[in-house]
Formats: sequence, structure tokens, C-alpha cells
Amino acid sequence: MTAEIGLLNKSAVVIAADSAVTIGQGNKVYNNANKIYSLKHCNHIGIMIYNNANIMEIPVETIIRLYSIEQTATCRNLVDYSDSFLNFLSTFLKKHVTKEQVKNGVEINTYLTLDSITESVSDSISENIKSNSKKDLAKKKIELHLEVAKYILEDLKKTQIQEDLKKYDYDSFKQDYQELISSIIDLHNTHHQLSFNAEFTDLITEIIYYDSVREINSDDDFTGIIIAGFGEDEIYPGYIELHINGVINDTLRWRKIKSTSVNNEITAIVRPFAQRDMSDVFFRGVDTELYSKIIETLEDEYSEIDDYINKNFRLDEKKKEHLENFLNESINRIHKKITKISQDEYITPIIDTIDTFRKEDLIEIAESLISITSLKRKTSSNIQSVGGPVDIAVITKGEGFKWIKAKHLKIA
Repeated sequence: MTAEIGLLNKSAVVIAADSAVTIGQGNKVYNNANKIYSLKHCNHIGIMIYNNANIMEIPVETIIRLYSIEQTATCRNLVDYSDSFLNFLSTFLKKHVTKEQVKNGVEINTYLTLDSITESVSDSISENIKSNSKKDLAKKKIELHLEVAKYILEDLKKTQIQEDLKKYDYDSFKQDYQELISSIIDLHNTHHQLSFNAEFTDLITEIIYYDSVREINSDDDFTGIIIAGFGEDEIYPGYIELHINGVINDTLRWRKIKSTSVNNEITAIVRPFAQRDMSDVFFRGVDTELYSKIIETLEDEYSEIDDYINKNFRLDEKKKEHLENFLNESINRIHKKITKISQDEYITPIIDTIDTFRKEDLIEIAESLISITSLKRKTSSNIQSVGGPVDIAVITKGEGFKWIKAKHLKIA
């Protein structure tokens, strides 16, 4: 994990990132990662990365360095830079990613899916292990595996398929990977002493298909790419945030998360990335995760109040419905009031102030927020996933990309 932030007003963009990178299963952290990059021939653009440092096992740093060399022309706007980078990345991965690597991705996804289904089944039947015979238990396990698989597939079918993957239909995917998926299911059967039929194999194959072609989301293993700065024709800065997941059927899996620019209406932008809890406290007045837990607690308490009244007072169906609606509306009112307080007393005043800040002030805020997030991780029981030197760059229309702090250049 990491902590990064982008601060924008009409005159400048400041991007800042820590240097921590987690290796392996999250038990080893190194504080030497580069997460901010300039472009060799495009001096008004910076690229920042977060989350996974590799795309299809290729370091993102390598990809960006090569793109920087190839992208010799400036672009009119940020959207053109984004399109240029995506086109380069798609061509690059087609050239350098092997079919075996794509196959490995499908293989890993299949193992994870099977393990997840088996874990769900084990949890649901744990209470019946002693009461059922081995034969009945094995039959029940198979039935539950089918039931869980059908539920997952039904849920996946509701997701949006990535537009340029719609041409890659299920039959084509099945032809490419069902033999592989079937062999993995056979190994899973042997390990767990199960015996699935062709229906289960088809279900898993279809699950992996839809999971491979759907639009990616924040739960996926993605690489976050932020392209920030000024296009040639743009007088105000902006940023575009992309999530990159990999390749299937020679097609890049990606999604544009956000694209926004400073203008006469939006005069300043604050955007934390990855671990954003301390930034949220500063700008919103409350930790987002804590706020969610507060709302969940209120919902639980209101539900208990509802149950208590229904059990101890004789209410007809109409009054019960009225009570339930009143309690739900009360939760919504609380949420709206807190959101308004956050907006009026924290977000708006800070945004209004950032609008007037010089680049030196933006730099100070950015560095402070990354540092306090690192301090928070040091004092928590979790692994210190934020830390190391803070790299900072500022981009202006007049001077272009300029390093303020950069460990690899020994600028501090």
C-alpha cells in the first residue's frame, strides 16, 4: 500500500508520494520505491502510480520510462495524453506478454475461485459434520458447491462487460481455457475428496469468463495510474486516474476512474490516493472508515429499537411499517446533516483556501499529509505500509515539471 496526494489550483499541480512498497504476502516493506515520474519530451505532465507496481509481471516503472522515450510529441490536452499512454501500453503488452502469462492469470483466478467456494461451503456445513454420515456429507458438499457457484455466476452476470471485450464471447473463452480449468478442478477434487460433474465445470468456466471480461473495480488487483498536469492547449491543470488490471484475449483490461480539471467553477481539487484516512480527517473532518462504522452502529441500534417496540407494544401492520420508515428516514437525515456539516465546515473552506495558495503552500500541505499518514502507520498495530522519504513534484504552466524532493536525485 501507499499514501499519495494530488493538490491542484489554477496555477499549479503538486503530487506527493511516500516510498514504501510491500513485497510478497505483505510481511516485508521496503522504503525505496519510486512512484512519481516525469516525461522526457512532455515537460508539463507527471505520472504517479499506486497499488500494484507490476502489470502482468512487468514493472510499471519500466513501462513508463519506455513510454517517456517514445512519446516525443506534446498533446493538446490530458485526455490525449491518457489515450496515448493506453495505446502505448496495449501495444507494449501485446508484444511482451506471453500466452503462458495470460494462462497463468486464468489459472490463479480459478484456484482462488475454487478455494473461496470451498471455504464458504465448509463454513455453512461445519455444524452438521457430526450429525451426518460421510456419504451424506459429501453429497451435501457437492450440492452446496453448485449452489454457491450459481449464486456467484448470477451476481457476475449483472456486472458491466468492458466495452472492447464484448466481442470475446463465452464460447471462445471456453475453447481457450476450459481444458485448463477442468484440470484444476480435478486437482481440487483430489485434494478435497470431492467429485464434481460437468455442470460444475461449466459453472466455474463461466464464472472465470465473466470475471475476466467485466469492468474492473476497486477490489481487483490493479495498478493505479494518475496522469496530471497541463495539455498544450490547457491553461488550467487537471488529472486522469486509470486502473489497469492486465490482458485477456490481447485486450487491455482497464478503467477510467476519474477525469477532472480546474476551471472557473472548480477552482481547486484535493485528491488523496490509496491510504487516504488521514487526508480524509484533515479535509472532511472525519475518518471515512470510522464514519461508516458509526452509521452501521446507528442502523443496528435503530433495528433493535424497532424490534423492541414491535415485541412489547401491540402495533398493527400499518403502524409497524410507519415506525420502520420513520427510523430509516431518521438514519438518512443524520447522514445528510453530517455530510452537510463536513461540506460547510471543512471541505468548502479548505478548497476555498487552496484556491488562493501559492505552490509553496501546496507543497507544504502535501508533504505534511503524507508524513502524518506515515506517522499513523508507525503507531498502529498494522504493518508499516506507508513510509520512507516523501517525493514531491510541482507542475506549472510556466516552468513545467519540477522536482521539489526526489530521493533518486538526492533532492531534499
